[in-house]
Amino acid sequence: MKSCKRKHVTTLALILLLSLFTISVQAQQQDKAAIIEKKIQEKNFVFMANSLTPMSGRLRILTDPYDVTVKPDTIVSFLPYFGRVDVAPVSSRDGGIMFTSAQFSYTAEKGKKDSWNIEIKFKDQRNASTFNFIIYDNGEASLNVLSPYRDPISFRGEIKL
Repeated sequence: MKSCKRKHVTTLALILLLSLFTISVQAQQQDKAAIIEKKIQEKNFVFMANSLTPMSGRLRILTDPYDVTVKPDTIVSFLPYFGRVDVAPVSSRDGGIMFTSAQFSYTAEKGKKDSWNIEIKFKDQRNASTFNFIIYDNGEASLNVLSPYRDPISFRGEIKL
């Protein structure tokens, strides 16, 4: 009889601990989603790229730190580029998607499946005309880069918290 009660008490204790853990994880996810939303609305986030896929190529894992820093008045892009280029680079810095821009439009809309769609259109850049981000509430993100002189390229990564 005592061993049966112990099993029930142990089972109830495990269920209680599991429930508390689940509640804690859900609260952390909600906190992360709120932080991501605030960063997007304030135009203040950093996208850390960890892989890229050129239009006519295969996935490449990035081992060096590459990122895009978005601020209300400035965007700094430090990304590599692999793909077809229609116009030869003027300098070695033109080889990647590396620039600072203060002339851009920024739109953010709530998307499907706990995500945000962000479109940034540049008015002062040759190597990138549009950045299209999809940012998920868990911090994962993708970036599609469009250019008038280059093939499109996609990046996967995360938003730095």
